[in-house]
Amino acid sequence: GICAPAKCFGFGWACGASDGFGFSSKWVLAATCSSDHTARIFDLRKRNLVTVIAAHSALVSSIQFEPGQGRFLVTSGYDKLVRVWNTTNWRLLTTLRGHEDKVMRARISPTSQAGKPWIASSGWDCTWKLWMPEEETLAAGAGEAGEAEGMDEREDGRGVRLRWKVV
Repeated sequence: GICAPAKCFGFGWACGASDGFGFSSKWVLAATCSSDHTARIFDLRKRNLVTVIAAHSALVSSIQFEPGQGRFLVTSGYDKLVRVWNTTNWRLLTTLRGHEDKVMRARISPTSQAGKPWIASSGWDCTWKLWMPEEETLAAGAGEAGEAEGMDEREDGRGVRLRWKVV
């Protein structure tokens, strides 16, 4: 058979070594995480940098978009934290605390039938944690997202507060 050469294009930027990579569910966005404590989001269609997120206070060890709906981006870091980001505005929704050493990997599940994704994380503290989501619907504009809670807005304008707790 005849093999066509693969199309390849690069994105250059000045930063530390890239330690992780992820694609959005529709292959529109790509995300990288790095030793410079940041996550970078790229638009694959336009071939440009969308934003740089100051994700952690140490190396960012993993990054993943929520499979399916893509509402969330999850990062883990050597600062012992897992963070969940809103993919609409790239704001921090919540910080998950519980590891006693570097978090090496965090993964978010596809959204379940109940509409709530789970998060799993593992670290150098020789533990893995499963974070179960809880949801509370709020009136439009009600409530504020705290460090342990995330705010996501539905199409009807009502807010949904997702809170993950260790199972």
